[in-house]
Amino acid sequence: MKRVALFLLLFTLLAPGFVVAEEDKPDVPLTPEEMAAFSDNMLIPSPGELFSAMDKMGEVDWSAAANYTNRSRYDNDYLRAMNLGTRAADAFIALQAQDKVSFGEMVSVIFNLAGELGVSESIIQRGEAIKELVKQDQWDQIRPELEQVKDLIQQELEAMDDTESATMLSAAGWIEGLRSVCVILSEDYTPEASSLLYQRQLVDFFADQFAAMTPEAQDQAQVKAIAEALAEIKALVDVGPGNPISEESVARLLEISTELVAQIEEG
Repeated sequence: MKRVALFLLLFTLLAPGFVVAEEDKPDVPLTPEEMAAFSDNMLIPSPGELFSAMDKMGEVDWSAAANYTNRSRYDNDYLRAMNLGTRAADAFIALQAQDKVSFGEMVSVIFNLAGELGVSESIIQRGEAIKELVKQDQWDQIRPELEQVKDLIQQELEAMDDTESATMLSAAGWIEGLRSVCVILSEDYTPEASSLLYQRQLVDFFADQFAAMTPEAQDQAQVKAIAEALAEIKALVDVGPGNPISEESVARLLEISTELVAQIEEG
């Protein structure tokens, strides 16, 4: 897939209502002004969409990027939310690989964590529907269902006035997605694929969200670690739209994200 198509795949997620049909995408690079416009109404991109973009660039060994962890018991809602985020990203990896066993395990962990967070039973029950789709090999139907469930969990946390947990869920999922993509790039680097990691506005968004958290949330070790890492992540990915991120920067991003994910999962 050409570079512009990859950018449109990623950044249509960042601008509500902005949809470009695949056949209508112009074969010209986006201008800096067009790229900047996406930051005005930012939504948080899904790891699943990023992984789909990687898949369309060629053969990807998703098993090499996997980081499946079955632990679902943590001491507080901050850790539960962050680990739900990483497991959601891992579920999307299993989905890309069409790994039934690992996907089923991640779905179980996701809904266990969601239950611990107080998410309603009506959402929890959708886990069984997802597992049934896996049994029937309905992989095309699973992605939108998983995306919707993830969004519903986040919306319910926000409705419970737990916006900090909702933010941590998204941030941790993004970090696990970053780690996974960097694993793939470290094994098969291409400048075109590396440009998918240009996410300056997203890093700024999370930095603002973490800075606005309560002192209690900011005292969480994992929150401190993420907040401190964001400045370096931004420096590594802020290469400008359409420009490749160097192999050296990808290697450093892999180190940072791996350390953060390990800290999140250890609790």
